[in-house]
Amino acid sequence: MTKAIHSGRRKVSAPGKTRAGHLAYVMNPEYLAEIERFRLMDDTFMSKCLENAPECIEHIEIQRAKDGSEPKRARYNSSLMDANALKSGEDVDRLRDTYVIFITENDVMGDGQDVYVYDRAEKRSGRSLCDGTHIIYVNGATRSDSDIGKLMHDFLCSNAAEMYFDILKRQVSQFKNSDEGRRYMCEAMERIEARGEARGEARGKREGKRENMLATAKRLLANGKLMLKEIAECTGLSLAQVKKLQLTMA
Repeated sequence: MTKAIHSGRRKVSAPGKTRAGHLAYVMNPEYLAEIERFRLMDDTFMSKCLENAPECIEHIEIQRAKDGSEPKRARYNSSLMDANALKSGEDVDRLRDTYVIFITENDVMGDGQDVYVYDRAEKRSGRSLCDGTHIIYVNGATRSDSDIGKLMHDFLCSNAAEMYFDILKRQVSQFKNSDEGRRYMCEAMERIEARGEARGEARGKREGKRENMLATAKRLLANGKLMLKEIAECTGLSLAQVKKLQLTMA
């Protein structure tokens, strides 16, 4: 999470950079320090760094926590890709193969493999169903000399110069070492933070409203002059909520 510090926009007077009266973007040093630490394994950085580089990544989900990489989540993601793949009336033979790839920071499958590949197969013979559905788990903890091991090194590396794969090195360097890239990341981090604050404010308003409704209901229950249904109508709570509140006050 980023700290709640805003860089904002203010006038600058650097010669040749702005004209009088124009506003220039000032990159937040807190964000810049965080960008230096970012790795491709970090969701915020990866989503922005690779969003316009389909040759780098497609249908891949980063999972740093084990509880986000359950097989049923992979099944769900696979179904989402199939759901809108065909137009009404199109033959199912037109479905393309789908690949759901989880890149996990740790070896969540626990067998020490670099990569785990799962296809639907007949239980006894092990023969593949050949339905074009593939689920792949990449073990981010691997340190082998294989291409997968080198890829995981790059995903966990914060210094572009130390990366193996040129295409990833170029993308990461663009967002870490160029003014344009760093500014883009700073602006993206500001938007993410602003959305988080807006959601927090909305949640706070909802919680505050609910607390007021409960406090009013408690006063009316304590007064004892209104029926439970009338208290529900006055406060906006459901009758079940008023009954539950009454039990807590007994």
